[in-house]
Amino acid sequence: MSNPKIRFWSTVEGVEITEPILPASKAMPEWFKQVPPNKNNLTYEIQEYKGSVKTCPGLVDYFTRGYVMTMWCDLKIEVTQNGWRYRTPNKEFTIEHHINEQYINFLPENAKKDNKIILKAVAPWKCKLSKGYSLQQTPLYYHFNEVFSTIPGILDCDIYHTLNIHLAIKEYGEFFIPKGTPLVHYIPFKREDFDFKIIKNDEKTKHWNKSAENAVTSKFYGGYKEYKKNISKCPFHQKDEEDL
Repeated sequence: MSNPKIRFWSTVEGVEITEPILPASKAMPEWFKQVPPNKNNLTYEIQEYKGSVKTCPGLVDYFTRGYVMTMWCDLKIEVTQNGWRYRTPNKEFTIEHHINEQYINFLPENAKKDNKIILKAVAPWKCKLSKGYSLQQTPLYYHFNEVFSTIPGILDCDIYHTLNIHLAIKEYGEFFIPKGTPLVHYIPFKREDFDFKIIKNDEKTKHWNKSAENAVTSKFYGGYKEYKKNISKCPFHQKDEEDL
């Protein structure tokens, strides 16, 4: 059986060359790439190995999963309490906005301070996914952009292919968002319903947890990565799946 397919294409010729969609691993924030894993700091006196955030499997998987869209052109924007305006170098690159009555006015008061206006960057990108698959659109939280945040959502790109980006501008003022700025993170997933239950913590669940913990902590460094690699080959893991 072939892998599910994802296809991106640009509606403005040349963007696919100058500012292509990136695998998420190619768009890690610079600060994260500079973090040392601290794997050489282990001493015999330390009974529990504590690495840096670079060794956190949840973050590593997050930074390497999916795709990132970057800003396809230079963008100048000015946002005041009385209105907004923008400039791009090419008339094919346009920005629209959603009035406050559509979204911001309904937010809790503490959220309004970081949502001065919602701008819609009309992306020159479309996406097509295999049947039954969608894109989870999430902000690039760990890039800590001071000007904007991206509004998250779910896009059923197997049936509708538009990828517009909604930017929540955080402050009033004049801002420059340069070409190449990471905008949004797309993570594909299969749409399916789950058999949802909350179950009792019993001998079965204790076994699931303890066996995974022991496997991961069997190495000073890299245990989780090795465990993920080998788990699919384990006949006991298959039995655990059947016991769900």
